[in-house]
Amino acid sequence: MKKRPTPPAPCPPRLDDDAVRLKYKISSKAKIIYTDGSSIGQNEKAVSAGAGVYFADNDPRNLSIRVPGVDQSSGCAELFAVFKALETIHLNHSTKERNIIIASDYLSGVEELSKRSGSGKRKLFQRYKELFERMMALVRELAESEDKIQITFQYVPGHKGILGNMAADRLARDGAKRPQTDEMSWEDNLGI
Repeated sequence: MKKRPTPPAPCPPRLDDDAVRLKYKISSKAKIIYTDGSSIGQNEKAVSAGAGVYFADNDPRNLSIRVPGVDQSSGCAELFAVFKALETIHLNHSTKERNIIIASDYLSGVEELSKRSGSGKRKLFQRYKELFERMMALVRELAESEDKIQITFQYVPGHKGILGNMAADRLARDGAKRPQTDEMSWEDNLGI
């Protein structure tokens, strides 16, 4: 008897922003921004990392950038993407976007940023202390701004069909393929 071929695994359902809002109980008035990081060549000598920030289709604020500096890990790329999202919001926010959700598939980063305490007891916080402190300062600055912009961090699982996360992932992978343009570290990029 011939064995039947195993059918391919079903593709995960595609979840647009409306489905994400329903699943995670996000207000229809909130703007969802997706971030992701990617590192290629992890087991090779030449490792490169990219950060992706996705606001919406064809939005000029979308970012696909190479992570600067020596640390080209995926964790660094994930956090650098969140930082660039916050920086972009700070520099380009519009008054209609006052409630912003930053959605990331980096659970450890989302947990640390959601604390906002800066306790610094966790290993991840210690490794990227300056980056976390600058991100928390940006969140406070936005909340205290004239527009009173509230930032919330939301974990979304990666590679599960969430369209915004998939777009951020593509941007991050493209960023990782870009050449390193300078020797600046991500720490040098923390000023606005």
